[in-house]
Amino acid sequence: MSNQPSDIPLYVAVEDIEKALDRLAEEVVARGDKAVPLLDLYAWVEGQLEKRRQNRSIFEAARARVACAQAEHSLN
Repeated sequence: MSNQPSDIPLYVAVEDIEKALDRLAEEVVARGDKAVPLLDLYAWVEGQLEKRRQNRSIFEAARARVACAQAEHSLN
């Protein structure tokens, strides 16, 4: 699991990245064999989206751990 930040600024919402990737996918399909120059861009955007998801998952795991630890401490 990567913990590297995405190169896309955080103010760009995941939903917007998804929309851009959808549009890029449409363009790749429409161009067929002529879409080869777009494939690297598609792979990059997809990778950035995956970084965001992985980082969100790590953050949520950390949040859950803190909540659990706080609950245990309040019981003692």
